[in-house]
Amino acid sequence: KDKDAPKRPMTAYFAWLNDNRKAIAEQYKLEKLPEVTKKGAEVWKGLSAEVKKPYEERAEAAKAQYEKDRAAYKAKVAAAGGAAEEEEDDDDDEAQV
Repeated sequence: KDKDAPKRPMTAYFAWLNDNRKAIAEQYKLEKLPEVTKKGAEVWKGLSAEVKKPYEERAEAAKAQYEKDRAAYKAKVAAAGGAAEEEEDDDDDEAQV
């Protein structure tokens, strides 16, 4: 995996969870991260579309920016001659499966 490649954006759920993790942990008296994440998923499923909308909009904007960054990165790698190496690596992975 290339460390210079753009990172994938957060989903709407994870953006919401980052904003609400502490409140969920305090409200439900949870200490362990997996417990907080599981409870957060339950709460997220019960939220109205109105509450989710700002997070979904942010996630969509982040995804669009990621796609632009990814396309620019791929063009940069191809221009540098790294595209052939990536394709060879992909072929090796498929052969091992």
